[in-house]
Formats: sequence, C-alpha cells, structure tokens
Amino acid sequence: MTTMDLYEAIKGRRSIRRYRDESVYEDAIFKIVEAGTWAPSASNLQPWHFTIILNKNMINRIKSFSPGMFNENPPCIIVISLNSSIVKDHGEDMGEGHISDLAMAAQNMMLMAYNLGLGSCIKLSFSREAVKKLLNLEDDIEPRFLITIGYPDESPEPPSRRDTREVSDVVR
Repeated sequence: MTTMDLYEAIKGRRSIRRYRDESVYEDAIFKIVEAGTWAPSASNLQPWHFTIILNKNMINRIKSFSPGMFNENPPCIIVISLNSSIVKDHGEDMGEGHISDLAMAAQNMMLMAYNLGLGSCIKLSFSREAVKKLLNLEDDIEPRFLITIGYPDESPEPPSRRDTREVSDVVR
C-alpha cells in the first residue's frame, strides 16, 4: 500500500454508511487504533480507551440503540471512550474539555482508515449507557463516539464547502 498525500486524504475522506459484507483484517484495525493513540491531548493525558467490536451479534445490538445506524451494516465498530480516571488522577477538571482529545483521535483514525482503503463514519447518536452496559465497561470508561469501519459499498460525492476566506479572518 502506498501512503497518500495528507491533503488528498483530508479532502477525499467521506462518511461511509454502506459497507460490503467483508471482514476487515485485524492488522488494519489495530493500525487505525494506533493512529488514534498518536493524536494530541491536553497535558498529554491520552484519556482515551478504544473498544473494537467485530462480533455481528454485538454490532446488531449496538445498532438497536443507535438511531443513526438502523440501515447500516458495518463489519466493525470502534467505541471511543473517555477514561475519566486518567483525568481525575491528574487532578484536571476540564468538564467536557477532554472530548476534543477524543475527537482528534477519531479524526486520525478515520484518515488512517481512508488511507488503508476503508470507509468510516463517526456516530454521536447512540445510548451511551446501553453501550457501556452491553460491553460491561468499567465505571471510569465513558463511551463518547462510535466509529463504523469497513470496505465502502458507496462513493458519495464531495459535499460543498464554504470558501476558506468566508470562514476566516486575518488579524494583522
């Protein structure tokens, strides 16, 4: 596999909601998760925990309490959780501030998936409590995002973007 240009990956990645009925190699999944671990984080706390779901029955149960996934068929879901004990042990109370750390990890992961020829889509609409209970996660592991991953069975057109100068100001 060749490494693509970063700008090409940023502009080319799409939210994929339809996947081929094909398993994703675990080596690729762990490469995706490793990309997440290289994201920046406040005070370098790295407050994330990743749970990889490959079991179809478990995926279907997660779909049942994730309204945005009703018609989707991902072969893999990665649950990105906040490890609140890391934050508490460090004595930092940023409220929801560490969610940005998880979001940066998620972006790294989705770009790596795209680089590996896989599609992905981040999900925010799901029952955190139900996922936590289903996966029997420890009290300090708090699910925040789901990322679906698989081989794309669609090629969405690029969405329109506002012009860079329209969304930017320069202070001199």
